[in-house]
Amino acid sequence: MLGVAVAPNSPSKASLPVKKSLFAILAIALVGLLAGCDSNPSGSDPQGSVASSPVGTWSQSDASSKTILTIGSDGSYSKVVSTTMGGASSYQKMSGTWTAHGDSLDVRLTRSEASIDGSKWTGADLPAPIATTGSFLVNGKVLSITIAGVETRYVQGSGGVVPEEAMEAPAISPAGGSFASAQTVAIAALNAGAEIRYTLDGSTPSANSSLYSGSLQVSATTTVKAVAIKNGKSGPVASATFIIQGGGNSGSTELVGSWVNSDADGATTTFAFGADGGLTILVIDPNAPDAYRYDRTTGTWSTSETKLTVKLAKEENSSDMSNWTASGDFAASTENATFTVSGSKLTLDYGSEAIVYVKAGGTTPATVSAPIITPDGGSYTTAQTVAIVSATAGASVYYTLDGSTPTKNSTPLTSGTLTVSSSETIKAIAILEGKSSTVTSATFTIQTSSSPADALVGSWGVSAGSYQETDKFNADGTFTIIVSDPSASQGFSYLRISGTYTVTGNKLVRTLSKWETSDDGSSWTSSNIPGSDDSATWSVSGTKLKLVDSEGNVSEYTKR
Repeated sequence: MLGVAVAPNSPSKASLPVKKSLFAILAIALVGLLAGCDSNPSGSDPQGSVASSPVGTWSQSDASSKTILTIGSDGSYSKVVSTTMGGASSYQKMSGTWTAHGDSLDVRLTRSEASIDGSKWTGADLPAPIATTGSFLVNGKVLSITIAGVETRYVQGSGGVVPEEAMEAPAISPAGGSFASAQTVAIAALNAGAEIRYTLDGSTPSANSSLYSGSLQVSATTTVKAVAIKNGKSGPVASATFIIQGGGNSGSTELVGSWVNSDADGATTTFAFGADGGLTILVIDPNAPDAYRYDRTTGTWSTSETKLTVKLAKEENSSDMSNWTASGDFAASTENATFTVSGSKLTLDYGSEAIVYVKAGGTTPATVSAPIITPDGGSYTTAQTVAIVSATAGASVYYTLDGSTPTKNSTPLTSGTLTVSSSETIKAIAILEGKSSTVTSATFTIQTSSSPADALVGSWGVSAGSYQETDKFNADGTFTIIVSDPSASQGFSYLRISGTYTVTGNKLVRTLSKWETSDDGSSWTSSNIPGSDDSATWSVSGTKLKLVDSEGNVSEYTKR
């Protein structure tokens, strides 16, 4: 809502007042049509966002305006927008009531007022209430309100400076532990609008992992790992281990660790049993074809007395322990064996044969597995959190970032992960008791270009009755807007606005450099209407462009 008293479903009129921002000016012609429409209620967030009370004073500001929300504990609601253009200020206030159900926020606006100083107000009750429904999330001192898929963030108090959003680890509930029965596990995003990706096999979740859409049933010992992703940015990984008594590895801690078997042909097999129930089986066969020299299978394990049950979920092959390819003929399976542990030896009896493994660390393995870098390089638009791990238990990892070959004198990896914020090549090596692995390498390209988004480039139009508007975004970062409305009363039929624009993520900033008016659309005269910078969030879906300004006004355009 623009903060002016406009009756729902009133006729559209482009009056182009001086004290309005660019997006507000161009929305005037459509506000009469939009004001009487519901905002497409979003209901509860399927990601399970953690909503707290929105009661309080909240604000946000940009170069030319500030918005202050006052949400009262008594159900009252007000939104005051102050705008400064050409040295002059104006204030608009919409007020009404609010209710919340879970993370759903319902607002009914009943009165519109205006002021020149923010203290003395004049206005009237609206002919009919304007109802808006969306979702909200309170995270610390930031309130996020999402309406029709568009998020607006406010900071607590009247300061108006909203901190840059930092991605946070999702909340897993319950937070893990030991249980006697299966558990229902919920995961909630702490960033409004973020999607959650998760894994159950102990691996680090990414944008390609399973999408969380509702609570999970955990009936066996499992580690749940989850990450929140929004606009291509990922936050820290949340992890919670659930030990289900009788269905997990409780009571079998003697199996935890890595166990190695070497055969007469020089192949080594390592079973790495995780305390969280995760399992990695790594086979290194120097006699296998290059593409299958390394074979890695992951899954979960559990025990019942002396019975070991292994559920295999994924198999991959590699020629260098760096780039892995999913096995084409693998099928998920469950295998059982009887196990016994005697000192540093583990015997797995499959019925037809029994295989003896030696505890890694008790006897130095014949080879040290090269580190695995995840993700294994690539091109990205944001900083990446990179995990480095060796399948050899007890091995220390050392790395370099300058392209040189790592040694025991290189930087040791202490936390298991690195943050890569600029283009660089990671090289890593694993060392155990003087033995070194081969070097693993991964190159990351971080693209920091601020050039206009390709999806925005082109011409976009909107019309309502006699009102016509065309917005053209050029690939060189310039834009032109032409508005025509022969029935308007401002004294001219055409308005042309030009300038430059920048795109950062989903934020569009337009810097206005020239305003012109015309009676026929061919002869133009420079106008004294003051210009300014304006910002909006933008999104493109197919042939549709949506712009939402700092006051929450929505404008939709069609590709031309």
